[in-house]
Amino acid sequence: MVFKILLGIAVAVLLPFDDAHAYIDPGTGSHAIQVLIAVIAGVSYSARIYWTNIRVFLSRFSKKNK
Repeated sequence: MVFKILLGIAVAVLLPFDDAHAYIDPGTGSHAIQVLIAVIAGVSYSARIYWTNIRVFLSRFSKKNK
């Protein structure tokens, strides 16, 4: 019941607007690419540092199945 009320309010608030009149400049795309590259680099660096811990953690599951 509460979900239906909140959904109705959200629809009533969002529907009247036709256009956002927003502008995304070209720098936004390059910033998004930089963020994606940074996330990939951070995850790979963290995995490299903690690889031994990850391998030990995963080996627990394979030993239990044997």
